[in-house]
Parts: sequence; C-alpha cells; structure tokens
Amino acid sequence: MALCKIYIFRLLLLTGLRLAGGTVSDSFKECSQFFYMHTAPTGIRGGNLKRICQRYGDKVRYATLYDSSHRLALYSAYTFKKSDSRNTWLSFYSPPTSEESISNEIKTVYWSHVYCWSRFGTFLIPLMCLILRSQAGVVDDFSQVDRCKDFLYMGTPPRGYLGTSLKKICQRYVDKPRYVTLYDPQKHIPVYSAYTFKKSDGEKRVDIPWMFEPQLATEKGSSNMEPFPQSALMHKNFEDTQAVLEDYADVVQYERGQMNPDEHQADPLDKAATYTLTNVVPLIREFNFGPWSTQVEVTRKRLNNYCHGKAYVITGVTTSGNMIRRDNLNRVAVPEFMWTAYCCTDYDHNAPYSERYKFPAFGAYGLNDRVNNHIVEVPIKNLEKFLKGKMEVDKNFQIFYSDCVSDV
Repeated sequence: MALCKIYIFRLLLLTGLRLAGGTVSDSFKECSQFFYMHTAPTGIRGGNLKRICQRYGDKVRYATLYDSSHRLALYSAYTFKKSDSRNTWLSFYSPPTSEESISNEIKTVYWSHVYCWSRFGTFLIPLMCLILRSQAGVVDDFSQVDRCKDFLYMGTPPRGYLGTSLKKICQRYVDKPRYVTLYDPQKHIPVYSAYTFKKSDGEKRVDIPWMFEPQLATEKGSSNMEPFPQSALMHKNFEDTQAVLEDYADVVQYERGQMNPDEHQADPLDKAATYTLTNVVPLIREFNFGPWSTQVEVTRKRLNNYCHGKAYVITGVTTSGNMIRRDNLNRVAVPEFMWTAYCCTDYDHNAPYSERYKFPAFGAYGLNDRVNNHIVEVPIKNLEKFLKGKMEVDKNFQIFYSDCVSDV
C-alpha cells in the first residue's frame, strides 16, 4: 500500500500560550509543504491576518494563520507523523448544522464540536476548533464576488449570452483569483475566459500539471483549481461536468489551446493558473501553432509596447456541432472560430498610426481549421456583428462595457 501524508488543519481559539517562534510573511511559500497540494484554506478575509511559518530549532515545523486583532490563531496546518500518542489526545464530536459569524472580518465560519486536548508541561488545556468554508469558485455573478470583477472592464462581463446552463467560474489558484471563465458543462469547454494582460517576455511554463475545477462537480469541492488525480478512475467523479485528460489522449489532430494564454501573464502563479482544462479548447494543430499562436504574440507585443494602463482581454469561441468523441460518447465541443478582443483606455497616443488606430479596443477572429485559417483583425463593433451570426446571443450582445469607450 502506498504511503500517504495526512494533512491536518486545526483551527484553534488559543489561550495565549506561545508555542514556537516563526517567520511572518505575505504568503506560506516557505512552508507550503504542510498543505495538501501546497494550497492553504481559502475564503478567509481580514486585514490583520498574519501567515507564520512556525520555526523551532532553526527548522520550519508547521504553518499558522494568525489574527493579530483578536490575538488568536485561526488555524495551524501540519503533516501528521505516526507517534506513540503519549503527549497528545484528540476527541472528536459531530458538528452542528447551523452557522454563525464570529466576526465581521471572517465572513464564512461555522462552529464545529471538535475539542483538541494538548499537554503543555503537566497541564491539559482544552482548545475549541473552527472549520471554515471556502469562498466558491463557481459563482452566480462575477460582479458580486470579491476581486473576480477586477478582470472585467468596468467590472462588467460580456452581455447577451442566452445559454441557461453556463457556469461562471472565478478561477482561483493558491487561494487567489486569477481570471474568470464562462464555462459550458454540456459541451465541456469554456465559452470565454476574461483576464488582465500582464507585460511579459512571452515565455511559457512547462512544469505545470493540468488541473480541473472541483466545484463544477460538487458545490462542496475546493474553490481552488486542483491537479488531476493520478488515477484515471478518479476522473470519472467529475467527467460529467468538465473535460478530463482522457478526452485529449487519443486525438492527435488537436492541441489544448488556452483561452487565457500562459504568454500573457508574468507572475509564475498567474501563468500556472492558465493550465486548467476549464481554460482550454481543442484547436487544430496547424491553426494553434500557426495563425493563432502568431496572434497571441502580436497582441502581447502590442500591449507590451503601447498600453500604459491596465489591459482587459477576453478570448472566446463559437461552435458548430463538431465534437471529440470517447467511448462512443460526445465529450468535447470543437470550436469553429476562435476570437479575442482587448480593451486599453490608457495607451500611447504617439504610437505609429498602424498601431494607434487599434486602440483603445480591437478584436480578431480565425477559423479553427488546417486551411483558410488566417486571422482577421477588426474593430470591436465588427467583431460583435460577426459573432452575433455565429453564437446564441441576443441583439444586445456586447463584449466590453460601452465598447471600451472611457467616460473620462
């Protein structure tokens, strides 16, 4: 039987005892090994929360999230080691069903009847534990979720989509929102991903495992994207609601094309977050590595050179019924067209006219095929007109709020 680590989170109301020294930092990067998948619990908000990598004997022993306002540890995370249990006792009771808030800063906490008994010297001290619910990755409205709307111009998503089964995903990685995706759980592809462009060198990461969205499968799933389990049998638990690795295993004519491309991000974690299948569609190899890859680079250089402020980008697809099949079932829709558009209201007005007229907003589209797959760059209004004839949208379909025309 394979060995496994047991990752335990104790969320404690401490009694003022100093357990160990530690390093206070902005992240748990130095002690991420104490979290499953190197990911801390999500959804805990507050301006006075401190992340401590607890040290003793010049070695990191575990991780603690500490509330300096209330002078208590919200949780400690550690890896369980087999022991003779001479110094520690744990007693567990089932949690109640009702929720109650413990402060204005911690919004989604409920009490759990878990009592932890630890021996300090010759004293036994009871410690009450808390369990936290994370903020959802699948949401009802992008504009109502903390920071998800930051990836949309004026906090407003594209309007006019008619599908009733589409899911809004606030894509989270390592407990931080990275971009947003409108996902079709029936076609198993994103309809679009919206993100903020970061000036970058255009390099791709090659060391990131592909991930999935747990909350598409169950509301109780983690709000962070997670790597696929190594066992393919585990993929059956969520393949009804999203694409899985097996869908792309035997289709050599297609590549996994990112809607939010790795090359348009700079921070390593932002780049890593693009490697989820909820941000991917099947693209014909010749199109992906040819015209589409070229357009990704054209957009990168243009925004790098001439956009002085924040650039909002939305990349989406149209479909025509073609599907990737697996086990005689339709599994993943194949896009007919790929399209992309950017909005940057603070740009270089002295740029060459060949680039300047493509601001503040411009778009492009291309046929996902081996031939006749050249990219067409067009103004936003022209792109919207083209897409209205290809997608299930109403007459008010609009990519950017007020077509990216600044009110200033």
